[in-house]
Amino acid sequence: MCTPAFITVIEQLSHDEAVLVMCLAKQDLQMTKRNGSFGTNKAPGTMFFLPNIAPDIDASDVPKGLVKHPHHMKMYLSHLLALNLVKIKPPPKVDGQTEWLTWTVCPTDFGAMFIATCVAEARADVV
Repeated sequence: MCTPAFITVIEQLSHDEAVLVMCLAKQDLQMTKRNGSFGTNKAPGTMFFLPNIAPDIDASDVPKGLVKHPHHMKMYLSHLLALNLVKIKPPPKVDGQTEWLTWTVCPTDFGAMFIATCVAEARADVV
């Protein structure tokens, strides 16, 4: 059953954002990026992350074929965050020695309900 809130969310999704939501129905998305371009440096070698703000993403960091316009990925993730469909889990540990960082995009509780209701082949573990 689709609730009125879900209909409003669907109306706001771009094609690529809908593709990302459909991908999240199957599994979390993992994005990997070279250390040094995430967050803001407080001190040399120390970085912090804001989970409600999408990190900068280069088009080359987006898996090929995932979306039509990979150069807009930060905007897509920011919008999905604002709609409360996704959350971003930062890398577990970041230090000056970490060369590559992997962070995870996964559904919020609301996002999991949205996916279970609106995506035909939703993964079983999001309900």
